[in-house]
Amino acid sequence: MSYLRLPHLNGDLLSFVAEDDLWLAPLDGGGRAWRLTVDRTKLGHPRFSPDGRHLAYTTWRSLVPEIHLVPVDGGPGRRLTYWGSADTQVCGWTPPDREGNSDILAVASHGEPFSYFTWAHKVPTDGDPGGRLPWGPVSDIQLADIDGEHRTLLLTGTPPHEPAAWKRYRGGAMGRLWLHGRRLLADLEGHLHSPMFVDGRIAFLSDHEGIGNLYSCAYDGSDLRRHTDHDAFYARHAASDGTRVVYQCAGDLWIVDALSAASLPRKLDVRLSGPRAGRRTYQVPAAQHVDGISVDETGRASAVVVRGSLYWLTHRDGPARTITDTPGVRVRLPEMLGSGGQVAYVTDADGEDAIEIAYLPRATGDRAPRRLASGEVGRVLELVSDTAGERLAIAAHDGRLLLLDATEDSNGEVTELICSINGPVRDLAFSPDGSWLTWSHPGVGRSLRQIKMARIKDRLIVDVTNGRFEDENPVFTRDGRYLAFLSWRGFDPVYDVHTGDLSFPLGCRPYLVPLSSATPSPFALTPEGRPAAGGLDAAADDEGADGAVTVEVEGLESRVTPFPVSASKYSALYPVSGGGLVWLRWPISGALGETFANPDDTSGRPTLEHFNISKAKKSELVDHLDWFAVSGDGSRLVVVDEDELRAVPSTESGDGDSTVWIDLRRILHEVDPPAEWRQSYEEAGRLIRAYYWDPQMCGIDWNGVLAQYRPLVERVAPRGGGTR
Repeated sequence: MSYLRLPHLNGDLLSFVAEDDLWLAPLDGGGRAWRLTVDRTKLGHPRFSPDGRHLAYTTWRSLVPEIHLVPVDGGPGRRLTYWGSADTQVCGWTPPDREGNSDILAVASHGEPFSYFTWAHKVPTDGDPGGRLPWGPVSDIQLADIDGEHRTLLLTGTPPHEPAAWKRYRGGAMGRLWLHGRRLLADLEGHLHSPMFVDGRIAFLSDHEGIGNLYSCAYDGSDLRRHTDHDAFYARHAASDGTRVVYQCAGDLWIVDALSAASLPRKLDVRLSGPRAGRRTYQVPAAQHVDGISVDETGRASAVVVRGSLYWLTHRDGPARTITDTPGVRVRLPEMLGSGGQVAYVTDADGEDAIEIAYLPRATGDRAPRRLASGEVGRVLELVSDTAGERLAIAAHDGRLLLLDATEDSNGEVTELICSINGPVRDLAFSPDGSWLTWSHPGVGRSLRQIKMARIKDRLIVDVTNGRFEDENPVFTRDGRYLAFLSWRGFDPVYDVHTGDLSFPLGCRPYLVPLSSATPSPFALTPEGRPAAGGLDAAADDEGADGAVTVEVEGLESRVTPFPVSASKYSALYPVSGGGLVWLRWPISGALGETFANPDDTSGRPTLEHFNISKAKKSELVDHLDWFAVSGDGSRLVVVDEDELRAVPSTESGDGDSTVWIDLRRILHEVDPPAEWRQSYEEAGRLIRAYYWDPQMCGIDWNGVLAQYRPLVERVAPRGGGTR
């Protein structure tokens, strides 16, 4: 069965939208439906012309909805509008004039300063641009001849949005009904939708009694009647031919033959013809669907997540190998476990987040992956491994910082290191010897954060900074002597060149903390008047040191010193080989993009920079990129740049010999849409549960709600084909 939407009727014909196309079907259910369009794109609100010969509807074929007209007997359609308005919606037709001609009625924010100012428009079918109607902002309009006079029915107050997003809304944007300038049902406390003239009455949808159902009233607002009794799913998108009303409910189409007390709604028997093309499998280009990368120890291969599946890809050549690819299971956050030929990742195969550890294809033997801590780690936001691959640190959505024993002979024991009450921790990083863990801890206030460290062996927690600023992204240098982090603590105001006002666009810089008072700051002045940088022992780099970390807690915060670089916007701080660091520096420009050096590139993409601590020297590695990942030994970077991947050196700008372009076409990933949609539905349910403001869900049986809507997932075809 398909998910059927947006019905209308004329005579013995029924029109509706399903599988991103417009369909027609006999109203009596005596045959199969047939496609009227093959747009394979989002469609909206078809309406029969009064003579039944044409259908007006909106289509997103041109990226934003525009009104098209198609003959009911088949044939090419015609585009009637060029408004470029994202909320264009067909409402109906005007009554025929003396020559039998009618115009299309529509609402759109075309020509208005705000998208919620949708005005009614009249659109002729002969190519005339038509014009705006003089009733101010409205979200729906219907016209009818009553006692020989034209009467206008308006719905105002609410934007023309999908009503499924307005369930039980009781705010100031509730719909208001107006019949020729007179307001109806002013005391009705519900969200109104789909006003209609039906057989001498005004019909509409409302949820003022809790669930959306069909109601009607007399022209003066009296004699309110309820015509449907849906108690689980809402009645949606009702339409009428002046006598009967059709609407959708839970993917089915229903009809009310008359608005009398004796008339009961009945479900229409509609069967689609042809294959359900939107549910068949298809192959996607891997380069456009990379969700995560973890580079191996040497920078010669990577574990690559493509649309929820994990692949092993050598950089230079060779076939891609599948680590895990199960339809309906999403894998994310891959993390290499040292040099032991294993990779850890988050999987939802059990219905909750779990950590799975798989052996790489290059490892000997066919060994099944190990699944650990299923249901114990909440929603995993970050996953990092220590250098030896024996321990994983996990940042959970509920503020917990967890440690997981990843050794092969363990049962995946999970211990809680700390729990934040102000939001989740982030930016986890182990020391080179695995004895310390550092992270950015949320503080009191909207954006304040502080750097913390923990000694693993005894769970000693140390505050590196005091929480007065927004400190983030802490990392240990690879020699184990310093902790570096980013901080938004610059308050050097900049004068506005036009008005003289002051602002703070340059607030971020990287900072360095010597972990021991015996370690000289590389940026401090010596008695000779020169910075220590450049005179440090060569053993300071990671090739000559063992990476052992010694932390002198006393005076730690007083040793914080800024890097000698300009304040800007920085992110993605990582240690690399040679005793250096890399980071992303983001351009600072105007909101309109007119200040970019290249008018053809206003994307605002960052620059990848390298800083050599021993020489106090900064250099540019990549001028524009999207993001990057660092190899286990810090010698190589995998750069993601507009769907292209390349491996480059981490300490110098790569040339033709040192740069390896990674061919992602070797990954052949096939998508199973129904399995993806089932997984997406379950994950969305977990996300709502995890982030709901009340841990008890206000007494809502959330599992029951998910079970109620789960069968509808099997009816959906394309992504735009289902609403509640």
